[in-house]
Amino acid sequence: MSTDDLSGIFAARDDTLMTALPPRPRRPWLGVCSIALVVVVAVVDAIAIRTAYANDYATAIALAVTAIGTATIAFGLALVAVITRRGRWWGVAALPLSVAVNPYLLAAILGMASGIAGT
Repeated sequence: MSTDDLSGIFAARDDTLMTALPPRPRRPWLGVCSIALVVVVAVVDAIAIRTAYANDYATAIALAVTAIGTATIAFGLALVAVITRRGRWWGVAALPLSVAVNPYLLAAILGMASGIAGT
């Protein structure tokens, strides 16, 4: 066998390896999950505020900490969804919403509620 014969074999193999499959469509589940977590944070915020006004501050603080963690996860998921294009528009919508359901705002409202209830 000469080198010309071998190069033909390798060239044929290289050509078959170079054919690309069509790209799979990206699924939007990451962005949808981030929106769902934002909704969960909003519900937990509302429950925490209601619990604080009922003078159950220990439960309200636990709910606030849960909201902080969940909002951070929602923001991170939304950011990853935007970057990886897995539910990009859902992620774009979830980013400002996760900031709008600000857990620090919840802490300020809970602090104000405890000051009102204490007087």
